[in-house]
Amino acid sequence: MLETLLPTVAAFAVAVLALNMVKFGIAASPLIVLISSLVTFLPGGILAVATMDLAYADIVSGASRFVLGLVQLLFLVLGMIIAASLAGLPPERLLVESTDERLVSWALWLGVLCFGVGNMLHYSAEPRALPWMLLVLAIAMAAQLAGNAAFGGYVSGFIGALFVTLVSYLIQYRLGGPAAMVTFLPGLWLLVPGSLGLLGLAEVATDNHLAGLENFSTTLFSIVAIALGSLMGSGLYNVFFDPIFRRAGSMAESVRRRFGR
Repeated sequence: MLETLLPTVAAFAVAVLALNMVKFGIAASPLIVLISSLVTFLPGGILAVATMDLAYADIVSGASRFVLGLVQLLFLVLGMIIAASLAGLPPERLLVESTDERLVSWALWLGVLCFGVGNMLHYSAEPRALPWMLLVLAIAMAAQLAGNAAFGGYVSGFIGALFVTLVSYLIQYRLGGPAAMVTFLPGLWLLVPGSLGLLGLAEVATDNHLAGLENFSTTLFSIVAIALGSLMGSGLYNVFFDPIFRRAGSMAESVRRRFGR
């Protein structure tokens, strides 16, 4: 029972602190505090995996994961709304963004580094897997930025997931690294816009229905694009890359035997 209520309790506690900071004059954005504190509860990865299951016609597991992700978002929003009512502020104050200037460009890559180290510690991964995780995270971010610059938001997630899947398989099967899931999942979590879905539901709950539905639909379309990119990456590896590596390995073995004799 406590595990089920944990997202609501965590969202409530963080929202109470953030709103009271604003109430007593501290110049901070409740939105930034909430998202950064609740990031481990955001079900973007669950929704993306659910979409992949549905694409593979695994209806039961896909639908179960999808509903689980939506319910977890609702639990988070419920905790935020309860905190806003107890703090004596309107729920709309939760969604006030900071007007401060953005960080410098290299801070993005520092964030990727911190995200990789945090995943290793949070999920108890072996330290030797950290360089591989950071490599996949860097490729995911670079591919997403390049896709966004060339094609726009939805395609950026597709391209990022495509490269993350290919590189994860290469690391496991050809480079002697950890299992693909160890490097793939952090890359997937970096790509999925889980915070945008939380904002969408929070906006719907605070009577900003149009903006909320727009943000939530953007989240769903982005998750579908990421899931399709992962599916295509898996298919490309199995159809093209794996036979090429097998053929190259056979040729190298034949050359070694010939010259070895």
